[in-house]
Amino acid sequence: MSMNFTHLDKIFWPKERYTKGDVIAYYDKIAPYILFEDRAESLNRFPDGIVGEHFYQKDIDPEQLPGYVDSVSLPEKSVGKTTHYVVCNNKDALLYLADLGCIEINPWASRIGQPSLAMASTSASYLSLTAG
Repeated sequence: MSMNFTHLDKIFWPKERYTKGDVIAYYDKIAPYILFEDRAESLNRFPDGIVGEHFYQKDIDPEQLPGYVDSVSLPEKSVGKTTHYVVCNNKDALLYLADLGCIEINPWASRIGQPSLAMASTSASYLSLTAG
């Protein structure tokens, strides 16, 4: 697939001089090892690199996504609305997220078919970390 990446020379790690293009190339190499199929993503975007401001994004407009990026719409009872999440099911989607400035990749612990398991998995992990 031919993608049009933007601002590949933008410095993302000033001290090391790593660029956004370096991040995309890195994710291109490690994609087979970090893709978790059928899991919603909470995006942590760093548009100005690792030392700049960052923000979390989970509600995306599915109409704005390229055809190779999946999404899932899930009800959020606590806020009474539906939230649209990116689902990073392939390398092209991963590289798209890197182009958005997603340095961190944050897949849910559960698959999109069983979203209620995400909280159970998170709670179990938290309990095992704090029980000691």
